[in-house]
Amino acid sequence: MDLDSVELILDAEASFGISLADDEMAGIVTVGQFYDAIMRELPGPEKRFCLSAVTFHRLRQALLTVTGRKRVAVRPQARFAADLGMQ
Repeated sequence: MDLDSVELILDAEASFGISLADDEMAGIVTVGQFYDAIMRELPGPEKRFCLSAVTFHRLRQALLTVTGRKRVAVRPQARFAADLGMQ
């Protein structure tokens, strides 16, 4: 895991108030997998917001900050290494 990946994980943990296991993060290859890992750690469903959409938009914002990519590049099927330039 490179520094960008560690920074992204730390940003996600801070943003969502969760803790993500290092061994689980090591196997993540796509934005969608990262999203799923975040969703598993979030507490019960929020009634006022669609947690799925909120989670993805927060994750995308963190990825945009870390990678400098354009918004359109960050989609659930985007691969961290190949599509977003992260190792």
